[in-house]
Amino acid sequence: MAAAIRDYRPDVIVVNAARAQVAPFSPIIMGLEDIEKILEAVPEATVVVSHMDNVGHATLWRKDIKEFVTKHGVKERLLIPEDGEELELYSIGF
Repeated sequence: MAAAIRDYRPDVIVVNAARAQVAPFSPIIMGLEDIEKILEAVPEATVVVSHMDNVGHATLWRKDIKEFVTKHGVKERLLIPEDGEELELYSIGF
């Protein structure tokens, strides 16, 4: 992931962020630590999180990500769409 972000420098990144985990394994979907790394790696990018509140083995919820947004002051960069919400995002690149 880090290499792709570094090489392509995307304007928008969509992240599955439920931190889903199947015991006894490590998380199989990104969590807050991963979101924070992405925000730091590409400070000009908009990050959209998905898969919250609808994965049976999730350990991270929409409310947790909203608290993260408030704590880190990233409201303009980290978008948390509601279920069924559609976003229109435009790239300034290609």
